[in-house]
Amino acid sequence: MARRPSLNGFRVKSPGSTSIYLVDKGSKRHIPDPATYNNLFDSWSDVIEDPSIDDIDLGPPISPGASLMQAHGDTAVYFVEPTCRRWVTSPATMERYRFAWARIQTVSPDILGSIPEGSPIRWPETTSNFTELSPATSATRELHSDQARAKGSSTVQSLTILFLGANPSDTTRLALQKEAQEIDNRLRATDLRAAFKVEQQWEVRPAELPGKIMRFRPQILHFSGHGDSRGELVFQDRDGAAPAKQQVITRLFSLLGQDIKCVVLNACYSASQADAISQHVDAVIGMSQAIGDADAISFAGAFYEALGYGKDLQTAFELAKLGIDLDRLPDGAVPQLLIRAGVDPRQLVLAKHAYGGRVSGGRVGS
Repeated sequence: MARRPSLNGFRVKSPGSTSIYLVDKGSKRHIPDPATYNNLFDSWSDVIEDPSIDDIDLGPPISPGASLMQAHGDTAVYFVEPTCRRWVTSPATMERYRFAWARIQTVSPDILGSIPEGSPIRWPETTSNFTELSPATSATRELHSDQARAKGSSTVQSLTILFLGANPSDTTRLALQKEAQEIDNRLRATDLRAAFKVEQQWEVRPAELPGKIMRFRPQILHFSGHGDSRGELVFQDRDGAAPAKQQVITRLFSLLGQDIKCVVLNACYSASQADAISQHVDAVIGMSQAIGDADAISFAGAFYEALGYGKDLQTAFELAKLGIDLDRLPDGAVPQLLIRAGVDPRQLVLAKHAYGGRVSGGRVGS
């Protein structure tokens, strides 16, 4: 048995086993149950399965109910177990460990301060790229702007993408899960990946839309699913497909669109709905006619990849259309970008480096 600090942050398992471990301080720590796993991590899809896992030292198991917390008014994030809280030192560490930004619980400083503090969780192991001070006060947990600038280090502002998927049972099946995975995969390879938090909501009913927007407060709303020839988005309802009238969706964004910077309607015939929404949102993407499933997936992946590299909205849109052409697919001219009056899409940069905090119908079936 041996310690493997090079694997710190990875979740691992032996082939054929259902037991999953987190490698921490070079040792593997058993994750006790799915609820605890979901408290901490943002994906089940990248657990490493390898026979050599058996050779890693066995450390103490993670406590059931372990979670991520931060105090009201503070940006510091902690990995918390009943007997210990450990500071997660940077967005790079959050990304390395695949800790879930969306699962962070905000509690009172008194509650968090009552838990004994343990050793920080840090990645990379060196501190050369960011400032760390004494843990005596909450202020010492933040990157300090002047010092970070001097070192050329940065974190990124947080952007929430609300992915709404709707494929009613009585409509053509679309590869919506594949689209969501493509967005996730492409974003995770980019410079600003830590800026993006993707919230997925499936089989959404029209009546749920206001609550979803108020709950997640997205900067980008992405709808993936069907649109009909009248330009209406098709949602799920108890009886199957439920088209939503254009004026109703437009009213929704007039009431709740203030913080949304971009809407992507990855659905057939959605350009007219996009045009109406653009009265209330800076940038809206819609489809001028039917779009193939593969084309829609290609467009979405390339669009969010460009945003993840800090490209402006116009450039990201053009690169996404180019992506369809590079994939030798036929519908590169179908996506349309609608802009609110007075907005320059080349000045609209949704993800960019900043010193301080952390951070969308029907289609033709393939």
